[in-house]
Amino acid sequence: MIRQAVELKVKTTVYSTILKVLLPFLLVFGLLFTIVFFLLMMADQLTGEQKNPVQGGKATNVSKEVLRYKSTVKKYTKEYGITQYTDVILAIMMQESGGRGDDPMQASGATRFSISAFA
Repeated sequence: MIRQAVELKVKTTVYSTILKVLLPFLLVFGLLFTIVFFLLMMADQLTGEQKNPVQGGKATNVSKEVLRYKSTVKKYTKEYGITQYTDVILAIMMQESGGRGDDPMQASGATRFSISAFA
């Protein structure tokens, strides 16, 4: 009987000690992890915007060959009421053509089964 009481007292003492030490440690670790995680996410957001090919309403990293079409693209985006996408379309043209050639939208008549469609 006394042995069971002593064992119970030891168990409760051990558990309470573990909780007193371990719980605050886990809470502090969780808080620090959360703070570091949010700081990294914010840093990524701040630096990630520089990778965007369209910044501040101005196309960047677009070749001169693609920029030749800016007035044409602007004309059609105005006609269809999507002027906010002018620079996005230029970026797509740059992606499709690599900034080279006379066909920046790669619309040379390639069909689903032609060789140029997969090249």
